[in-house]
Amino acid sequence: MHPLLLGSFILYWVLVMLASLVHLEVAYSVYAVIAMPSFWLSLLLCVIAATLPVLASKLASRMLTPLPSQLIQEIERLPRAVRAALLASGPLGTFAALYFYCVCVLIEVCVVAFWMR
Repeated sequence: MHPLLLGSFILYWVLVMLASLVHLEVAYSVYAVIAMPSFWLSLLLCVIAATLPVLASKLASRMLTPLPSQLIQEIERLPRAVRAALLASGPLGTFAALYFYCVCVLIEVCVVAFWMR
């Protein structure tokens, strides 16, 4: 997917440069726009705005309805003692232990962020 995006970006600028050969005023306006920092900032913001909904939907689907393989990945990331407790307990105990661990990590992150201010 990335080569297609990069290729379309390059093709667009090649076509703009070819159009500037036909109409000279297009060339001046293109170079004037490219030189403006607001153009590059708006280009970056457009990419972020287009990517954000996709990332948010992937995150929501992973958090709300995770696949079994994703649950296994999350369990493998846990410390060894927590992982052993999860595997020894049943499904309800697994959910409670994961929830408790996530809350502990969230509290730790908030405390670190507070003290780093």
